[in-house]
Amino acid sequence: VAAGRIDLLVDAPTLEARRAAWRAPPPHPGSDRGYLKLYLDEVLQAEDGCDFDFLRRRPRGPSEG
Repeated sequence: VAAGRIDLLVDAPTLEARRAAWRAPPPHPGSDRGYLKLYLDEVLQAEDGCDFDFLRRRPRGPSEG
């Protein structure tokens, strides 16, 4: 996103109705291990760059264990 932001052009009552109606989907088959689990557990959201969380962490120095 060039400007570093995403605009949602939906009014507040519509958003509230969508939130009230939303139900979490069932877990995807195979999401308990492998790449899909890694992706679901570790990929950051759009505002954080959609990168793996562990690639953004500061590496530990020798004195930090």
